[in-house]
Amino acid sequence: MSIPQVDNHSIGPYMSVTQMMPLPQNTPWGNLGLKSLKIVQRIEHINRRIRQAYQSFEETHRIKAVAHDFESLEVEEVIYWIRKSVDEFVQLLYVAEQFHAKGSYPARIEIDCIGELLKRSDSDLYRMFNRHHAKLRQLNEVGNAYKHSFLGSELSLVGRDEPVVFSLSAPRNDLANPVQFNSIRLADFVQHFDELYQFVRGECVRLLLGPNGEQRAPTSSSVAAPSGNSGGNAGSKSVS
Repeated sequence: MSIPQVDNHSIGPYMSVTQMMPLPQNTPWGNLGLKSLKIVQRIEHINRRIRQAYQSFEETHRIKAVAHDFESLEVEEVIYWIRKSVDEFVQLLYVAEQFHAKGSYPARIEIDCIGELLKRSDSDLYRMFNRHHAKLRQLNEVGNAYKHSFLGSELSLVGRDEPVVFSLSAPRNDLANPVQFNSIRLADFVQHFDELYQFVRGECVRLLLGPNGEQRAPTSSSVAAPSGNSGGNAGSKSVS
């Protein structure tokens, strides 16, 4: 079985600082380069957990020990780390877009997670993620179900041929709301996350660096006051 992996720009068997994005180091929000390194480290961990989920899937089906379903817990952990990473992508691109548009860093990150992004359909940041809206909604729904759903806490489903992400929820744990059920191949989740990760890397470099890769200096006060608006202008690989 082929195991999907996120392309983390590795150049060898070990993690390297060359994988981090060459982002500004001295900003009011800290060292953006080190933030990108933390993202790289987290994705290395995600890739390990993906491999473990596939191995547990094969072991569970080999011994038919569904009562000891470690695979579903490992899939849930993968989704948790993907969700956390995407929330950070949103924050990073908000800061980068504001710097690019105004020449200074925002004093407040007004769009700081997937849910808030999806509410701000009038913002430039929302439009920036235009190709990814459907998958972001899906990730948000599944992530919220894993975190909050009482209806789905007894869900005991496993994929037939490969690891599958299952979720069941009534939004806000209110049975008056339509019940939401998701069944998505883990491989599809990984592919969509990989596409988003490569997009964010490219956009951060475009927004924060000059045409020759040099770091752009602020053109106004290093911190801009909150705008009060809705955010301003705000290739996966496999291992066998």
